[in-house]
Parts: sequence; structure tokens; C-alpha cells
Amino acid sequence: MKKTIAFLSFLLAVCMLAACGPADPGSPGTTPVPDTTEAPPVTSSIPLSALGSYMVVRPDVASDEIVDAAVTLRSELAKLAPDIGIKTDFYKAGIQLFEIGEYEILVGAVNRPESKEFRETLRRDDYGYRIVGSKLVICGGDDEATLAAIRRFTREVIRSITEESEIFYSSEMDSLSLGKYSINTLLLGTVPANEFRIVYPKMGSKAEADIAGLISGRIYEATGYLLETVDDSVPRDGFPHEILIGETDRDPVSSAGTESGKAAVRFDGTDIKICGADSQGIGVAARKLTDPLDTVMQDTYTLEIPSEMIFEYDTSGQTAMSFNVLVSNATAERKERVIKIVRNYMPDTVGFQEVSPDWMTTLTKGLGDIYGYVGQGRDGGSKGEHNPIFYKKEVFNLIDSGTKWLSDTPSAVSKYSESSLNRIWTYALLERKSDGTRIMVVNTHFDHKSSDARIKQSLVLASFLKDYLTYPMIVTGDFNAKSGTTEYSNIIKAGLKDSSYVAPASERVATFTNYGSSNSIIDFIFINPKTVEAKSYRVCNEMINNNYPSDHHPVYVEYSIFG
Repeated sequence: MKKTIAFLSFLLAVCMLAACGPADPGSPGTTPVPDTTEAPPVTSSIPLSALGSYMVVRPDVASDEIVDAAVTLRSELAKLAPDIGIKTDFYKAGIQLFEIGEYEILVGAVNRPESKEFRETLRRDDYGYRIVGSKLVICGGDDEATLAAIRRFTREVIRSITEESEIFYSSEMDSLSLGKYSINTLLLGTVPANEFRIVYPKMGSKAEADIAGLISGRIYEATGYLLETVDDSVPRDGFPHEILIGETDRDPVSSAGTESGKAAVRFDGTDIKICGADSQGIGVAARKLTDPLDTVMQDTYTLEIPSEMIFEYDTSGQTAMSFNVLVSNATAERKERVIKIVRNYMPDTVGFQEVSPDWMTTLTKGLGDIYGYVGQGRDGGSKGEHNPIFYKKEVFNLIDSGTKWLSDTPSAVSKYSESSLNRIWTYALLERKSDGTRIMVVNTHFDHKSSDARIKQSLVLASFLKDYLTYPMIVTGDFNAKSGTTEYSNIIKAGLKDSSYVAPASERVATFTNYGSSNSIIDFIFINPKTVEAKSYRVCNEMINNNYPSDHHPVYVEYSIFG
């Protein structure tokens, strides 16, 4: 009977959640989980006979993997206690169904004080399980670590229960696995990094909030500590140390002393101030502060920050586009739309994909008055699809170029056996006419069917890219893979950054729509962060002549070169 009631309660919760919305504390229609005024009852052990009184609780807003893992965990527990239930952490005062139970197994980043207490001790790759008050918390620093915690708990706790067992869990079984980080202890000046939070101006631009995320992300990547980011409307309330982005109300003149082409980092022993005359300057200062973290591998590392550091940077900007034109259905109307959208944006360089010989003719005729180009077909010479790079002739001189194959023999027409087709990359070393600055531009298209092929292809390309990191670098392409995949990560590990994440102004939306039947981000523009500053990122998803030019939207980045 209890099992039936629990199941019906869960169904009712799902229906009510659809009407009430998510359970973020303070969101409309919800009540934040109250602070406990008294210490919760302490449980040192859970008798096996009491397990059926517990409820598995997962986050209301969670990834599919966490949802599935919580359901599977409940199924494993049900083998020991068939009456055990499951619900989300949605909380609303006065509704019994959504009240907080005394006995809960909290899975992941659950909206409960006990879960928060445990999670505050974790870094990104840390995970484990522990009794906190009367609750059992199973959690990791991120979703992947939480899944590892669930797997270990299932293996070492649930499956260790025998017919003779009287105790399901005791505090002696508490477990904590610590991740490995390139920096275990990071000092910003003389202050541990995890004692800072990052503050950006509420009334500022989106760029400043993105720069706050950039700093937080770089520290998180190196140390596993995720620094809180807030806008300056959040009271300081005695918070010991802050990293201030631009002109916050904490220090409205923090950009004083900077001018166009200059950026500054200042440290008064308490707060770090990231200063610039505009968002580009603030972004340069933020990157200069955190750049050393990309290459350091030390147990303890001190990021030396004097009272003031001034940086100069090149204010001249460039633009780049990546555009898969769709090789098939090349009607006259669609060709016109492709040419028009490129000419609307007039990027300094364009990396095209799926360019057949017919499309090459279209592009050279439609753009040849402005652009030169490099690149050959994937079957050699003019045969097969090209990944050409078009560049503005009035802006650049061509210094060197070539086409290589994504295989074990890059200099010859070839492919991996896992790849459905020959795949290539094209490169162009360009020299800016205005000042002689040289830029390496690379354009590619990975296999569309096999992840194994793409992983191998990404390693070949990454090997090439590493040899040219002394240059400012732009890498465009249809990678047929989403961020977070192995093939994507291999490009990041080569030393590049995804411009959509690091540009101060960025809106990440689908790049591949297949005219409405897909909704994926698989087209990217990567930059060399050591010498390139991404200023803005956008997906050019507007219609041209009442329709889209291709099944992919062009991706467009504004950037500046420094160093």
C-alpha cells in the first residue's frame, strides 16, 4: 500500500511541477527552503528495517543522466526496501506533498541545507556520501562526479547488504574521494582563491557578467573551486574578498587611469579590481590575470598580483565566419541567399564547408571581387568537397597555405577506416597589411557518422595546431560534435578556446537546425587565447529572402589580436 501511495504521490508531484514551474529558491510560486533554527537530529546509522521510511530526493532541475541515475538508485534500494519512494526537491510551504521529510536520501545538488553543507566541501571532481543530520547525502562537485558517487554507493553499500545485515548504513561508511587538479592550492596574491567571490555591475553590459564567468571558469578548470559570481546589488555583508569587474558600486571609479588600448589589474590586499576603458579592455585584464593558470601544474601556486599591473593591447579588430553551405539542393535561390548573408556581414575571413566544385564556382563568382581563397578538394585537386578559406584581399597578404587529410598520412589523399569519407583541413597563414601581424586561419569538417573517426581526426588536427600556437589563430569548422565530447575536448586540449564561451558578448544558440528538424551546436570558431581576444560571438540565424540560406547557420566572431 505504501508503495502505491508513494508512486501516486510522485505522479501528482510531476503534474503539479508542470503547473508550478521549477524549484529554484525564491522563484515565483516557490518558497526557499527555510534555514533550520535548531540543529537537525543526528543519525549515526540507518537500520535496514527503517530504510522504507526514507525518500530518495533528486534536484527538480537536473540533467537526464542525474534523473536516470536517481531512478536507478531507487530501484536498487527497492530490492532492500520495496516501500522506498522518490521525489524531486521542489518545496512549497503549506503543501504536504512538497514538505521536507525528516528522513531523506539526497542525490546531487538538492535544495536542502544538508546537501548544501556537504557540497560546500567539494571541488569539481570530488565526490562521496555522508550522513548529515538525519539525511544521507550522495553527491559530487559536478554531475559527472555525482554519477561516480552513486555508482560507488551502489557497489560498496547497497550490494554489500546480506541476509544477516541489520544496519543499512552507518557514519563509519562515510566516503570522500578527492579529484586531481593541476593546482591544489591557489593563492591570489596572499589570499586563497576560494575565499574570493566575483562581482560585476548589475547596470553594466552583459560582457562584464561574461568576464566574471570567464575568471570563475578558469579558476574552476585549474583548481576545481567554483567561485560565486554575483552582481553588485548583492550586499557585501562582510564577504572577505571580492574580484571586482569594471565599475561596480563597490568602487565606481575602478577604471580610472586606463585608456583605450590599456587595461589594468589592481590589488589593495583585500579586493582585486579588473579595469579597462571598455569591455575589451576589461576582458584583456581578466585574461592577463588568469593566463598563467592554463599551464601551471603545481600542488601550491601563487598568482603574484602587485598593487597595479598595466597592459597594452591592439585595439584593431578582425572578424571571422564559419559557414556550412549544404552541398545538396543548390538552387539558384539558395545560392543567392548564401552569397547575400556573407556580404551582409563581410567577415575578414570565412571558412566554408560542404563546398562542391559547383559551390566553389558560386562562391568565387559571388565573392571574388572582395575575397581571395585557398584550399583543394578532399579527393585531391579540384575533386570532391572543399573546405576553402576566403580572406579579404584588401586586408591580408597570403603567406602560406595548404590542405591536409585527417588521417595517419595527412599529406596524401586518405582517410581513417572509420570515416565514411575523406576528411580534410585547410590552413592559411595571412599577414595583415596594416601592421604585418601574421594570423593562422584553419578550417575543417569532421566525419558526420562515426565518433571514433572524429576522435582520431581531432587528434591529427590538434597535433597540427600545437605547432602554430605562436601565431594568433582562428579555427573554424563543422565538427559534427557538441561541446564536451572527446573530439571537442581534444581541440581545447591543444591550447584553444571556444569563442562562444570566452567572448564577453555571446549568445549560444543552435548552429545546425536542418531546417527545423534539429537543434544542435556543432559549428565552432576556436581561438588561440594567448594572442586573440574574442570580443563578440553570434549565430547568424536570420532569414534571407524569407528563408534560411542553409541547414547550418553561419557563426560569426569579432576578435582583436594582441601580444
